[in-house]
Amino acid sequence: LAELNLLIDGLSASVTRSDIITLFSCCGTVRAAEIVHDADGIPMGIARVTMSTKEEVRFAIHTFHRCRFRGHTLLVFEDATMNQREDLWHTRLFKQR
Repeated sequence: LAELNLLIDGLSASVTRSDIITLFSCCGTVRAAEIVHDADGIPMGIARVTMSTKEEVRFAIHTFHRCRFRGHTLLVFEDATMNQREDLWHTRLFKQR
């Protein structure tokens, strides 16, 4: 469900997936986490996190949006791109038929 996904921007390039899981676990159950890399495999300073409930998502945004983490200011949002990717996929499927 897209409403359970967070997008975290402003991360230091040294932040790991494990760091993200540890950080967001204080807000609830982290179901998935990934660091976004560019085509060359370099971290882009962005992560995606999936929480277990909408309440945990809201709590994580309230807790960490504009928070300083390892010298960087984090921006934490609901990840609307998950819906966009699903919509693009469905649009392509229907156009092929």
